[in-house]
Amino acid sequence: MKKQTLTVLAMASLFVMLAVVPVSAGSFKLLADIPFDFLAGNETLPAGTYTVTHPDGQHGVLLIRSWEEGAAAFVLINALEANGTQDETKLIFNRYGDRYFLTQLWTGGEIGGHELPKSRMEHELARESMARNGS
Repeated sequence: MKKQTLTVLAMASLFVMLAVVPVSAGSFKLLADIPFDFLAGNETLPAGTYTVTHPDGQHGVLLIRSWEEGAAAFVLINALEANGTQDETKLIFNRYGDRYFLTQLWTGGEIGGHELPKSRMEHELARESMARNGS
């Protein structure tokens, strides 16, 4: 039981609340204040205020852009479907030690979401975390 608890804590998911601005049918623009540095795909982005959008006509891609730092990342995404409509809009991060990885995006009022494939670094940190915790 203790090992399982440690594993859950090591890979805790974090939620960041967002503001949603409808842009056009099937499109969106999210505004998020992310209080920690994080990885999106293979890009490390600093803490700050970000917009998250689908670039025009690119529904398999997200653009994450910082307001303050000018940092940006294009990341590939896969479609997800929840069991029911989401209550709130949120970004979900996996945490391993002091590293945060953006893993999912959900929009309130929608059943569908988006998932970022795990990077090589996230796979390695997940394996190391599980090995340390004896799982």
